[in-house]
Amino acid sequence: MWRSMSIANKILWSISILVLGYSLTIVYGFFMGIQNNTQLNVLSSKIVPASQISQKALNLFEEQIKIYQDMIAAGDKQLGPKAKNKGEDVQNTLEALKRITPNSPTKNDIDRTLVLLKSFNLEAPEVYEEMRGSALGYTPAIMDKANILSKKHKAILQSLTQYRDHFSDTLQKEMLGLGQMLKHMAFMNVVIFIVGVMTSIVIIIFIISRFIRAPLQKTIAAFSTGAMGDFSVRLDESEGDEFSQLAFYFNRFMEKLDVYNRDLRDEIKGHQQAVDRLRKSEELYTKLVNTIPEVVVRTDIEGRILFANDFTMELLGYSRDEIIGQSVLMFVAEDEHARAVTNMANMLFQRQPLHEYQVIRKDGEPLYFEIGGDILRHEDGQPFGRVYVCRDITLRRHSENEREKLQDQLIQAQKMESVGRLAGGVAHDFNNMLSIIIGNAEMALQDVPATDPLHARMKEILSAGMRSADLTRQLLAFARKQTINPRILDLNDVVTSMLKMLQRLIGEDIQLVWMPGRDLWSVSADPSQIDQILANLVVNARDAIADQGKITIETSNAVYDDSYCSTHLDCSPGEYLLLAVSDNGTGMDKDTLTHIFEPFFTTKENDRGTGLGLATVYGIARQNKGFINVYSEPGQGTTFKIYLPRCADVETGLIKPDTSDIPTGTETVMVVEDETAVLHLGRHMLERLGYTVWPFSHVSDALAHARDFDGPIHLLLTDVVMPEMNGKELVKRIRESKPEIKCLYMSGYTANVIAHHGILDKGVNFIAKPFNLRDLAVKLREVITS
Repeated sequence: MWRSMSIANKILWSISILVLGYSLTIVYGFFMGIQNNTQLNVLSSKIVPASQISQKALNLFEEQIKIYQDMIAAGDKQLGPKAKNKGEDVQNTLEALKRITPNSPTKNDIDRTLVLLKSFNLEAPEVYEEMRGSALGYTPAIMDKANILSKKHKAILQSLTQYRDHFSDTLQKEMLGLGQMLKHMAFMNVVIFIVGVMTSIVIIIFIISRFIRAPLQKTIAAFSTGAMGDFSVRLDESEGDEFSQLAFYFNRFMEKLDVYNRDLRDEIKGHQQAVDRLRKSEELYTKLVNTIPEVVVRTDIEGRILFANDFTMELLGYSRDEIIGQSVLMFVAEDEHARAVTNMANMLFQRQPLHEYQVIRKDGEPLYFEIGGDILRHEDGQPFGRVYVCRDITLRRHSENEREKLQDQLIQAQKMESVGRLAGGVAHDFNNMLSIIIGNAEMALQDVPATDPLHARMKEILSAGMRSADLTRQLLAFARKQTINPRILDLNDVVTSMLKMLQRLIGEDIQLVWMPGRDLWSVSADPSQIDQILANLVVNARDAIADQGKITIETSNAVYDDSYCSTHLDCSPGEYLLLAVSDNGTGMDKDTLTHIFEPFFTTKENDRGTGLGLATVYGIARQNKGFINVYSEPGQGTTFKIYLPRCADVETGLIKPDTSDIPTGTETVMVVEDETAVLHLGRHMLERLGYTVWPFSHVSDALAHARDFDGPIHLLLTDVVMPEMNGKELVKRIRESKPEIKCLYMSGYTANVIAHHGILDKGVNFIAKPFNLRDLAVKLREVITS
């Protein structure tokens, strides 16, 4: 029955038991009160006689007080105060006795009455005796009354004294017994009350612990176990109380949770598998992206960086923490921000083509990126991010720039080659005509007296011819078709020998500074060409200086590798000697620099330059397998740097001008020249020098004569380029019949027949057209006597 009760009923029963305990305690106290009342009634019966005696004493005391008042009023000075004091004591006793009634005496009243009775002054009769013996004359009525009162007082006082003695002892014993009984009753009431309360509390605690706390603890434990994830726990439903109902719903709830838990576990397992697959996919994606040698960046829709692959960190020099959360514009050069923002906005509406941007590394180095990007969108089409793939095209950009530069250099070289080929062809034909003009003018001057007016005119013709010859030599030098005879030179010696002449060229207002390099290597070159280079560059530097200035010539060694030569078309890897000429003149702009080596291009006035000086320098450098660089800025001056290949041979020598008389000879010379006028001129010049001359304009005639002629032919003077056969082949054929014959080639240019790129083969003798009588005479004696 108790097990089937509800929790509320169990609590009500517990409260009822507690109330019952309190009720029993109250009943016990009630019976104890009745017993105490009986004891008080017995005590009251003992007190009644005392009350009656006390009433008689009261009446007597009242009369006594009146007598005292009369005595006081009579003016007895001696007895009046004593009567007054006694009257006050009687009054106090009277008031105490009035409070003692048979119905409701209290312990305090009884005790106080006993004290007053014990302390009651029994000397009142003595007062009366004094009154009788007093000198004052009291009235007889007072005296009679005092006598009567004295007798009554004595009788009452005697009875009261007897009763006092008996009452004080008996009543004190009864009162002490009653006090002990009351204390015992009070103690028992307290003990019974405490026992009843404690018993009720114990019963209630037991009921709560057994039927409320224990099921509640089981319920809490079950909920705790369920909260830990164990949904198999169940509660007992057989109690029949509210806990059973709670257990019923708890068990149903756990059953559903168990089902949900299994389903959720399966779903979580599937989700975990999906997460694992996604994680593996992301890891694979990250690995793939990190292995791509291109910059891959993902941002939010605002452009804040969320992800960047490893190559981004490596290429741009940032750490991942430094860029995550930053704007993607942090990489773009500041002057391209506006264009980048516009393209980012356009991405939202249509896919953008590839764009090129300048990107700045963390260390400030600029790079060039080709950037493509797209918008990341949700399934509903809403954008949530961006992705960029950036390719580093810095090398390609540099290569394109270098290719454009090399293309410009190639076009310039082709243009120079074309102009040089044209100039060479013109110079060749022109040299033949100049040879006729110079040769005939020179011989005519020898035949015409100096006093003859014709002599001066012929001298002018010869001078103009020589100047024209110089012009053609410059054209041939530019076209790299000038025939040269290189020697192993010390470049410092060549420059030193030119300093005085160069100083005269530039004048006194311009300072010429010579800075020779130490431990300079040797160079293989024609000294006359070095002279041409120095003269042309120094004259140009002089013309670029307005008033006073400085021209510096310096030499040094230089080495260039493949990396340098890959960006300079004219340069080949190797060791070079540097000849540099610098000035602090007006300088040149970039447009002028692109044309300075073109023939006849000049920035000077018409009467001050032909435009062939720098073209000649360029041709000489290229003919000697060297190259030339120019550095100039407007107002900052100009520096020309000529690089000539180093030569390992240490034997050096300079060609010194010949100042001796014109040598002559008597040997036999065969002349072969397809140009009739040049042939005749050569014959006349040789005959004037004393030689026996056999002239031929056709190669076949020369071969036939050499084969049929039995006498010696000491030297063959032949043109290099001829219609039937070139000069080199002719020499070979003639030497089949005349093996001892010596050869001197002559030509406006060599066309690589006897020279490679204009440099004579070893053992080959050559004289360039046009030549004068002295040059021919000296060269003939040099060849014949060698």
